[in-house]
Amino acid sequence: MASVIVDGETSPALLSTGTWYIAMAPGASPKGLVPQRDCLANVDVFGRPVPCARFMGGRVYENIVGGSEVDEAALRAVMRKGTAGLPVFLDTQGLCPGLNGGVPVLGETAEEKAAIGLLYVALMTSACLDLVHADDQLLIEGPAAGNALLCGLIAALRPGLVVVENNCNAVTLGAARLAFYDRPAPRPRPRQVVTPVLRDDIRRYRELWRGRVTAELAA
Repeated sequence: MASVIVDGETSPALLSTGTWYIAMAPGASPKGLVPQRDCLANVDVFGRPVPCARFMGGRVYENIVGGSEVDEAALRAVMRKGTAGLPVFLDTQGLCPGLNGGVPVLGETAEEKAAIGLLYVALMTSACLDLVHADDQLLIEGPAAGNALLCGLIAALRPGLVVVENNCNAVTLGAARLAFYDRPAPRPRPRQVVTPVLRDDIRRYRELWRGRVTAELAA
């Protein structure tokens, strides 16, 4: 992660992470959202619709990656082989309704299986952001914000700047801001720019993944 920035003026797209990974695009139009792909419009504190898309990223991460170590070498090996995990791993419809994917394990090491899971979460995250037309700056919060490799992969897939906040629990912070809504806002928190990881490799891999997902959906 690179230089620290402060941006209190704009409303970047937000990736909230936990059991669910929820992509939000404040200011974007809710028109064109596809409910069948787990897209919906939530409402902000001012009553404005916020386009959202979601998938169970945190649960998938724990089920596939868990405590395994993933490094760039394992990621490169998986992408070089063209081994890809397809949606969905869990009993949810999510981004690709009707698909029942899984993790290919034949011939893969434990590290490579974990790398497939990490790549899957990054690709699904980027696909959710595409569905809500989040094309500008992205702010990642929650547990994934502390995963430098995952954030780097997401940054490599996105067209705009990706940032994370230090030590930020957005649920607690949001509740506090509502409780003290009439008080002056605190100084904007510092944000760190995420350095993209394996940009060219993962963008080629994304095209392979998209092709396989499209073929499965058409089958």
